[in-house]
Amino acid sequence: MSVIELTFDPSIIEYNNYMTDFENCSSCKNIPKTLMVEKLHTPKRLPKEVSELSTIGGYATDGELRKCQHCLTYYIYHYDHDSESGVGNGYTDEGITRISNAEAKKMLPDLLKSAEASLDYWQKDLDRPASQQFIVSHQKEVTRLQKEIKILK
Repeated sequence: MSVIELTFDPSIIEYNNYMTDFENCSSCKNIPKTLMVEKLHTPKRLPKEVSELSTIGGYATDGELRKCQHCLTYYIYHYDHDSESGVGNGYTDEGITRISNAEAKKMLPDLLKSAEASLDYWQKDLDRPASQQFIVSHQKEVTRLQKEIKILK
């Protein structure tokens, strides 16, 4: 009798209506549907599992797309720090929101366009000391976003 080894390839699934199993996921079961915390003046924090999510693209100030590598659930991560320019107490907000695959699919083209624009900007300004670092970072982001677009098509 021979044994057939099966491997899971997430790219073969039609994700538009696919429901992830976040409730049984060791990471996502501890992340609520949505949670916003003010970190600077309160002891409240996001669950530690949020830091385990993979970043797909975007900026945390505008809504960074993240994904659980275990159950493939998508999230929007938000981070906003404001020092109030020294005239107030300031604040640091951090938040997470679980989104559907369809919502992630809808976001991806704009995130890709933004990442490509950032890459283009840094490629035109090679004399700046940090140019190469940002070029590499944005190339990786463009690659991740292109991969997700293929997965969710």
